[in-house]
Amino acid sequence: MLDDNYFHPASSDDWAARAAGLIALRDRGELPRRAVVRRNRGGALRRSWERRIALGADDRSGLGARALAIGTPIRGTKRFTRRVLRAIRGAETSTPQG
Repeated sequence: MLDDNYFHPASSDDWAARAAGLIALRDRGELPRRAVVRRNRGGALRRSWERRIALGADDRSGLGARALAIGTPIRGTKRFTRRVLRAIRGAETSTPQG
């Protein structure tokens, strides 16, 4: 386990050569493209929500105001639901099994 986590002999360090090889592939245009991973779904409304959360009152866009009006109750509901589920799970694990 320690060998995998940086506690290995210096002779086993091959990262610089591997990085140089990947850079050369990129420079020649031979590095395969990775699939784009989209984490935030929701399109313009989600982006407006993120912008509004980041900028607060400095975001004066109409879409930001709508995103806040729609997103705030949804976020509150999700947080409440998570709290309830955690409490239920906690009660289940602390209840003695008979």
